[in-house]
Amino acid sequence: MNSAEFRAVFRYIQALLLITQTSLVLTDHREMLPPSPADVAWLVQEWTPKVVRETNYSHRAIIAARNPVTREQMAKAINCEASAALTDQVFMEEEPAVRWLRSIYVV
Repeated sequence: MNSAEFRAVFRYIQALLLITQTSLVLTDHREMLPPSPADVAWLVQEWTPKVVRETNYSHRAIIAARNPVTREQMAKAINCEASAALTDQVFMEEEPAVRWLRSIYVV
């Protein structure tokens, strides 16, 4: 996925968080290719702080990438300062990630 596509996915997540007023996100990075350093910087410096500030985003379940370079790049975004406001867990498979999110979902 190129930079425009990468950022479009995250902008879509942002729109869903705003529209639905939800606070939980599950992202599946298993097949993700490594994002560019510029895209990681965008996540760290712009997207994450803005979304944390402007939405109810509070919890994220992340299914880890199989590609070690992708895992390393995404770890930079996951561990950024703005992410300190989020509670997150990293999983290897979808089922435990969904179970974890359901365990904290409150209607």
